[in-house]
Amino acid sequence: MQPTDFEKGFYIGAWLIEPKLNRISSEGEEGDIQNIVTPKVMALCLLLAQKQREPVSQQEIAEHVWPNLAISDSSIYQAIAQLRKALNDTQVQKHYIERVSGKGYRLIKAVRLKNGDKSSDNSVLNQSSMTTEKAVANKSIVAAVFALIILVSLVIFYTLDSMDSTESPNDLYVAPLTISSIAIRPTENLTQPKLQELDSFSHLLLSDLLSLPDISLVLIRDEAQETTADVELLHSISSNGNDLLLSAQLLERVSSNVIWAEDFVFEKDALFDLKSQVSSSLMSILSSDTTDTQTTLLTKSSLPKEQYESFVLAQYLWNKREPSTLLEAQKLFEEILKQQPDDLETLVGLCNTYLFLHTYSSWTKEQAYSTCTPLITKASDIAPDDGKVLATRALLASDVESDSTDSLFEAAIKQAPNYAEAYLWYGNHQRWKGNVNEALALHQKALSLDPLSPNINRSLAYSYLNLRRLEEAKQYYQRALTIEPNYSLRPVEELDFLPLNKARAKRFLKWSETNASNLGKRAPYLLTQALVRLGLGQIKQARQLVEQADPQEVNDAFMLYTKAALNSSEGNLDEALVLLEERYLKSLQQQANTNRHAMPYLSLLLNTGQYEKAYQLFKKHFPQIQKGGEITGKNSGQFTFLYALLQANKLDTDRSIIKQRLNDYFANTKEPNLSNAYIEWLLINNQMGEAKAAIEKMFSKGWLPDFNDNILAEKRLKTAYLTAGGEENAFTRLLESNRRF
Repeated sequence: MQPTDFEKGFYIGAWLIEPKLNRISSEGEEGDIQNIVTPKVMALCLLLAQKQREPVSQQEIAEHVWPNLAISDSSIYQAIAQLRKALNDTQVQKHYIERVSGKGYRLIKAVRLKNGDKSSDNSVLNQSSMTTEKAVANKSIVAAVFALIILVSLVIFYTLDSMDSTESPNDLYVAPLTISSIAIRPTENLTQPKLQELDSFSHLLLSDLLSLPDISLVLIRDEAQETTADVELLHSISSNGNDLLLSAQLLERVSSNVIWAEDFVFEKDALFDLKSQVSSSLMSILSSDTTDTQTTLLTKSSLPKEQYESFVLAQYLWNKREPSTLLEAQKLFEEILKQQPDDLETLVGLCNTYLFLHTYSSWTKEQAYSTCTPLITKASDIAPDDGKVLATRALLASDVESDSTDSLFEAAIKQAPNYAEAYLWYGNHQRWKGNVNEALALHQKALSLDPLSPNINRSLAYSYLNLRRLEEAKQYYQRALTIEPNYSLRPVEELDFLPLNKARAKRFLKWSETNASNLGKRAPYLLTQALVRLGLGQIKQARQLVEQADPQEVNDAFMLYTKAALNSSEGNLDEALVLLEERYLKSLQQQANTNRHAMPYLSLLLNTGQYEKAYQLFKKHFPQIQKGGEITGKNSGQFTFLYALLQANKLDTDRSIIKQRLNDYFANTKEPNLSNAYIEWLLINNQMGEAKAAIEKMFSKGWLPDFNDNILAEKRLKTAYLTAGGEENAFTRLLESNRRF
C-alpha cells in the first residue's frame, strides 16, 4: 500500500481515522465519539499506521512529524499522550499504542483501509499479523473485564467523594501512583515569533503549587539538569493561529508512562487564567482536597488582561538576577501596582525584586527591607495565610530579632511546603543564631526543591563552612560559582572558602575600592575585610572596620573571633584568649557545633602555656584523632597539633606513635600540599633544609597569613621558619614583598 492510500481514511481497531479532517471517531452503543487532534498528532498517527506494528524510534518520529526542527523528547511524549487520549488508550494496560523499550513506539491494533464498507476486512497486514491480532484480542478481553471492574469502582468512588469535581472528562488519568516528588521542567517555548517572557511560565506555575501537601516540587532550571524525582512535569507553549497552545503532561520518570496529559488553548493575554487552569487540573489529581486549593488559585489570579504582559515580563527579568534587569522588573511591578494596588502576586514580586537588588546591586539591606516592609504589610492584610507572605514577614522580622520570627517561618513552611526561599531564609536565620545543624538541614531541604539556585548553594556552603566541613563547603561554593560566576559579592565571599594569597588580596582590594557600598551594607563583609587587612599587616585599618561593624547585624561568634584575631596580630594573646574562651563557652550553652569554636581556643591555650587544659579539651572534642583515626589530607593538621600537645605534656610514648603514623602518611603521599601540616612534619623529622625551602616556595606562590582560617597563621609560619634555620629579617622581607602590590 502507498502512503497516499492512508490519506483517504483508515481504521485502527474500531476507530476511524480521517487525516484530511484531523478527526478520530468511533460509533458505539452510547453514541458517536469524535476527537479533533492537531496536525502533528495526526502525522504521528499516520506514521505508526504506515509502519504496520513495527516499532518506530523517537528519532524517526521527530524527523517525520517535526521536519527541520530541533525538538526535545517531551514534545514526542506529549504527542503520544494526546494520540492515546484520542484513542481512549489511557489504561495502564495499553491496547493501541505500546512503548517498546529501547526501540520506540508501535501500534498494537490492526490497521485496515477505508473502502466504504466498514465491516469488510481490507487489512494491510499479513495473515500472521491477523493471528497475532486475535491472540492480543483474546488476552485483551480478560484485561478489559478486569479493567472494567476497576473503572466502575473508581467511578462510584469519585462520584460519591467528589460530586463537584471540575475535571474534564477528556483528561488522561490513570490509577493513582505513590508520588513523593515532582520535577517541574523548564518551559519549552516553541512560539513563533518567540515570546521570550513565556520562558518563565514554569516559575509562575510553581507559585500556584507551593501549597501542595506531601509532595516535593523540584524546580528544574536547565533542560539538561538530571533529577531523581518520581514524576516530571513537562510542558510546552506553541503558536496556534492567533492563540497559543500549552501541552502539559506528568511523566513517570523511570517507566516514561504518562500519568496525565492535557492541552490548553488560550489567548495571548490570558496567561493568568491559563496558570490557574493548569494548576487546578494538576491539583485535582494530586491532592485529595481540591476545592479550597482551587478557590485560592482563582483569587490569586486577579490581574486584568491588560496587565498580564507586564507581570510576566517582570518575572522573566527578575529571574535573570542582574542589576539592570532587576531595575527593569522593579519599574514594571511598580507600574502594575499603580493600576492594581491590591494584587497579591505583584506586591510579593516587587518585594522579591527589592531583596534581589540588595543581593546583586549596590542596594543596602536597610534600603531593601524598608521598601519591602509596606508591601508585605499590605499583602498580609490581603492574604494573611499565604506562604510567601508569611516567609517574607519572617525574613523582615529576623532583621529586628522579633520573637515571632521562628513561628512565622514555621507557619510559612506549613502553608507552602514547596517554597524553597522559606527554607533558605529560615536556614540563614538559624545560622545567624548559631544553630548551624538546624541551618544545614533547612538549606539541604531548600536545595532539594531548587538544586540550581545559586543563593541556596552559597548558603549551604556557608552552613558546611560553619561546621568546619571544608571539603563540602568548597564543593557547594564552587557549584554556586559554576551556576553564577560573576555575582557582585564574589570577591569578598570567595575568601571564606579559598586561602588568602597575594593575587586574591590584590583583586579584593581593587574591587573594594569601587564597591564600598557592597562592603558596608552587611556587617559580616566588614569583618571579612578586616581579616584581609590583618593578612596585609594593616592593623589600624582592620581595627577601624571592626569598630564600624554593628554587633547587632553580625553573628556573635564571628565578631568575637575577629576581635581575637585583631588582638593576636597586635601581640595581645591573653586578651585574644579571653575572647575565644567567651566564644567557646557560648557555643557550649547554645549546644552548637563546638568543634569549630574549640580549635582556635585550643591553639591559644597551647601558645600561652596551658598545655594540660588544651590536651584534655582536645581529647573531648576530637576523640577520633586522639584514639588513632585515619590520617587524611583534611585532618593531618589536627594530628600535627596533637603531636605538639603530646610533646608539650611530655607524653613521649603516645608522641612516638603519632610521629610514626605521620611518617607513614606523608611517606605515601606523592606530592604533599604546601601546608603548615607538611612543614611541621618536616620539622618533627629534623628535615630543616626541606622545611625552610617549602616555606620559601609558599612565599613564591603568594602566601599571605589567612586570619580567617587561623588567627596564629603569621606567628605559626614565622616560628617554623626560624626553627628551620631561617633568619627573622629574611622572613620579614618575604612577607612584606607579598604584602606590597
